[in-house]
Amino acid sequence: MGGSTDINYPQQPSYSESLKDSLTAQIDLAKPLFESEASKEYGRPAYAQLETDILRDTLLGKERWQEQEGGEVATPQRPEGVFDVTNENEQWEAYVNLHPDLIAAFPDQAQGRSKAEFGKEHYNVFGQTEQRMVPEIGKTYDPTTSMEYAPQMGEMVRGGGLMDLLGGRGQQQYGTGGVGQEFVTRKATESDVSAGTAKYVGQEISEGRIRDGQMIGDTRDVLISEQRRPGFDPSGENFMGLAQYGSDIAEQSARRQRTADIADVQRLGGIASQAIREADPLSAGLLGTMGEQATEGLAAGQDLTQRERERATQDARSAWGARGRIRDPGAVVSELENLESARRAREAQRRAFATQTMQASRAMTADPFMAILGRPSGASQQIATQGLGGAQYGLGSGPQLYNPEAGLSYQLGQSQNMANVMGAEAAANATRQAGLMGMVGKIGGAGLGGLLG
Repeated sequence: MGGSTDINYPQQPSYSESLKDSLTAQIDLAKPLFESEASKEYGRPAYAQLETDILRDTLLGKERWQEQEGGEVATPQRPEGVFDVTNENEQWEAYVNLHPDLIAAFPDQAQGRSKAEFGKEHYNVFGQTEQRMVPEIGKTYDPTTSMEYAPQMGEMVRGGGLMDLLGGRGQQQYGTGGVGQEFVTRKATESDVSAGTAKYVGQEISEGRIRDGQMIGDTRDVLISEQRRPGFDPSGENFMGLAQYGSDIAEQSARRQRTADIADVQRLGGIASQAIREADPLSAGLLGTMGEQATEGLAAGQDLTQRERERATQDARSAWGARGRIRDPGAVVSELENLESARRAREAQRRAFATQTMQASRAMTADPFMAILGRPSGASQQIATQGLGGAQYGLGSGPQLYNPEAGLSYQLGQSQNMANVMGAEAAANATRQAGLMGMVGKIGGAGLGGLLG
């Protein structure tokens, strides 16, 4: 005896049947699926617009109303309780609502009259004598002030977004990429002040003028620039796009880096050179002496010392004396030529010495830019790219409507689940049958033992 392990496995649909059912279902759902995807209320266009709005609010800040004197936009939301008076009935109801004592008296004194009737009668009997205000038809009133409502004026503004965090709200000078012309200027002299063309000596003045729209005089090319916020036009109201913003941030960062580099070199360059010289005081002392001599030599120019001048003269006289023509006019010319040659040679020597001294000085000092910065200035900035990232939203293509594997995968999953269930049931039946057989065997063995005993 034993439990059967046979499984009554139900017949499964074939691949062609599963594929047919899957594609038929997809075809039936194609139109409603497309309509739902194309919905501007909750489909892909709605999500694409949502992403756009989120990106704009993140970059520029949320749009909000800001009170401003002389603004052209009224507050977008009226205070709670403000009401319009459009007819006579509303006029007398407003008369009651704008007077707290009448509001309190109306429940007890209405006597079946409407609020409008109560208000009109009260005004005719008491209100006119008391000179109470009667609301005018066509106007709006605020019960909290009991006065006509005047909407606050202002404008819709944006701010507080990522643009302000990265680029700030201050204005910078940015190049436009254009090239213009301006007049060449010079420093004014006393004669210019006397002639009335300048107010003080040293003022930058130009002698050019404009005639019929043409610039007359010496001009030079200049790069055109403008003052504005990074990424915005000069008015500060229109954002010109992420490409312009990234370019402005890179230009601004590069300018700041170069300014800082030059300031560091200006402040620390001399200290670095001094430190190098103090590390070798002997060489520094010799270099100082050579520098003084080179400076004096250059200042002397072609001047000769007394000994050098006498030597050049004696050399010329000795040559002409050896030929017995010491008093020849050519001897005088020769002396002058010798002196001139000596002067030129001496000047060349002094310049060569000065050049050597300058090279030695450079060897004893540091290149200030490399010593202080240790890198080229104007490193590229990637703030815009890192800070903003890519705005890849709403760009995915539509859904795949027809997928032949969809039905097959579903059927395979169902078959696997069913097979697991059948296998579990077969194992449970086998275990149950084995337990019953074991129990019967123990009972039979116990009864047989009792009879034999």
